[in-house]
Amino acid sequence: MTSTPVSNLAQATYAENHLLSKTGKTWAVLLGVLFIGFHWHLVYRMARIGWSDPDWSHILAIPFISLYYIQLNRRQIMATPRRVCIWGLPLVIAGVAGYVLGIYPIRNDMAMGYSMILSLFGITLLLLGPAMLRRLCFPIAFLVFAIKVSDAIWSMVASKMQTLAAQGAVMLLETTSGLSGMHAQLRGSTIDLDYGQPGAPTAMNVAEACAGMRMLMAFLALGVALAFLFPRLWWQRLIMILLSAPIAILVNALRVAVLGWLHLIDPALAKDDFHILVGMLMLLPAAGLLMLVGWCLDKAIIIEGGRRKPPAPLPFAQDPNAIHIERDALIKGIIIGAVTVALLGISYLLLINRLSLGEVIQWLSAGASSALLAVSGALFLGCIAFAWLRIRSGNERHQLALSQGVLGGILLTAALGQHVAINSMEVALTKKPLPLRHGLALSFPDDAGDWKLLHLDPPLSKDIESELGTDEYFNRYYLNTASGLMVSDITKKTEKTKLGEQLVGWDGVDEPGLLARVHIAYYTGMLDTVPHVPDRCWIAGGALPLSREVKTLNLSRPDYRPDPDHKGLVLADSNGFGQTKQVRLPSDKIDAVIFSSIDPNDNVKTAAYFFLASGKALASNNDVRFSFNLKDRYSYYCKVEVMFPGVTDPKQVAALSEDLFSDLLPEVMACLPDWTEVQAGKYPKKVGKPSQKEAGE
Repeated sequence: MTSTPVSNLAQATYAENHLLSKTGKTWAVLLGVLFIGFHWHLVYRMARIGWSDPDWSHILAIPFISLYYIQLNRRQIMATPRRVCIWGLPLVIAGVAGYVLGIYPIRNDMAMGYSMILSLFGITLLLLGPAMLRRLCFPIAFLVFAIKVSDAIWSMVASKMQTLAAQGAVMLLETTSGLSGMHAQLRGSTIDLDYGQPGAPTAMNVAEACAGMRMLMAFLALGVALAFLFPRLWWQRLIMILLSAPIAILVNALRVAVLGWLHLIDPALAKDDFHILVGMLMLLPAAGLLMLVGWCLDKAIIIEGGRRKPPAPLPFAQDPNAIHIERDALIKGIIIGAVTVALLGISYLLLINRLSLGEVIQWLSAGASSALLAVSGALFLGCIAFAWLRIRSGNERHQLALSQGVLGGILLTAALGQHVAINSMEVALTKKPLPLRHGLALSFPDDAGDWKLLHLDPPLSKDIESELGTDEYFNRYYLNTASGLMVSDITKKTEKTKLGEQLVGWDGVDEPGLLARVHIAYYTGMLDTVPHVPDRCWIAGGALPLSREVKTLNLSRPDYRPDPDHKGLVLADSNGFGQTKQVRLPSDKIDAVIFSSIDPNDNVKTAAYFFLASGKALASNNDVRFSFNLKDRYSYYCKVEVMFPGVTDPKQVAALSEDLFSDLLPEVMACLPDWTEVQAGKYPKKVGKPSQKEAGE
């Protein structure tokens, strides 16, 4: 046997069970503190996201719902038999290992969060047994909703949900067209609203009108909570969980339809703060529909034996005795747990050293690293086997004390080891934001070589800015004056709509390639956010991909020259900000993605884009997250995107991009933080009085 009963004791000794005694409560507090301490960086980051991001504010409520469920079912939980089950030990070890790997090299909060939950499952199974794990399965699994889904994954899910919401909204708008006089037609994820008046239909982009699409997670969490907070049979709960997603999609469709109807009154009501209010109000019909489903299920005829009665709770009492500790078993358990995690840590460092080709332990050769990795891995597995055998032996109290000691040793050593490693290696798990040297929206120069500013788009609405994820951005049109055309020769073509005048084209430009539409957006202090890129947003808008390739842009300017102090960088003189100063560039060869697509109206679009991330130039948005060094205290990345109206050939777009960014990239880098100064501690400047050393310098 691999498990031994602990709670089926005589009535006289039941008051000493490990959930109610002072010893049990003490261990619960100690293990809880160690558990939170080891996972503190993730817990803090999730709390900060829940506090600052309205789309994920439900994160803050999830732990309290789990605790409420435990309090609600306290007597049934106390009546559940408990025992030590050593199958929980491998789950704890796997959770600890997964959490560390989630920090590096995976670098993903989801991997870290789900590993933390796996460890919690393992702790529950080890100390309380399978029966108690089944009882506590929901409050533990429900913590999944407290982990922010990776943007790379969620954006794919949200794009599908946006399409469904748009289709449902069009159905609702068309159903009421006889009363409203407004017809709706779907174009990708954009809804064209036709009021029956002269002029083009008003376009309402669902991705913009539904910027709170990530509230879908709040809807799902609400449905799962309502399924388990009330006594129901398993199939009733399953139905409620399965219906949560369709109800969320239906409510989102209703939300978009409401925004469409608001256009009849005032298009401004479908934007900004009122739009956000509409999204929040949609939680009410979502909760109402879920409660209606629950009520219907509760009233359903149950054929198989009626509702199962909860087990009668056993009597219990508070333990008046002093804290009782089996010192020998406890000390042995702590030593076993500490040695196990220490060997796991050594194996992890050796593995990372092999993957990084010796960057962690530079003096260790590849052969020696592989040999030590094999030895440490074998010893680690041996420790787990030894702990397994030791826990199986002995009486009930000995098994429980040994298991508690092993868990304490694992969590204490893991927390201390993580703290020592982070401080000794100067690792920064949470990146600080970096301010721009010059604001993109207000300070960017109008001219860059032969390219002159022709038009600056007005700021986006608050809800679209929220979807974009930054307020440091611009959308600009530039004219290539090398052709002989001047800005004064060009006239904007606009069209009046219910939302105001919209730019639709230009008079005076006949040759494609003379105009460039540049979009630049700046992000900082983030590691997981994946900004919008054409090959994701255009497809979500209903376009079909034609081609995607990475091309190297060879930038060239007479004043480019090598930087003698920094390998791989070149310098240029920038005069865009009223001063002549040297600007560091990542390189004069920039890899960029050239993407082409065709929309539902058979219009072909081609764009080029790349990223500037912490002093490096990257083509793929998936490379941005992996580009950050763990030791860097700060982080930033900037998306640079350009389209040339009328130009669809990828080769021509690449050639035009080379000409444009040869002049424009130094101005962009002049706005961004100088990464060499950041690493040298010269930027950002510290606030406050300078130290004596700094004053002396």
